[in-house]
Amino acid sequence: MTVDDLDNIGVLAEKIAPPPLIAMTLSLKISVNPKTMHNEIAMVSCLISNSYPVDQPPPQPAFQRHFCSMFLANYAGHYLLMRFV
Repeated sequence: MTVDDLDNIGVLAEKIAPPPLIAMTLSLKISVNPKTMHNEIAMVSCLISNSYPVDQPPPQPAFQRHFCSMFLANYAGHYLLMRFV
């Protein structure tokens, strides 16, 4: 953005509330594959807030959606996905 004249910039007189945020927390649990010695994701969990206010106390409950997924490996190349909602 460019401004030709700095006199065109002003402070807004009315007070406007900041818009709410959409926030997500993500947690990963990692395990080591004993055959390859590589790190693999074993579990993923997530909390999601659709409308988190910036200028107010946090809502109760603090999140509206959540899930947890666990990956079980038999180390023969097959994985089983278990999802908890």
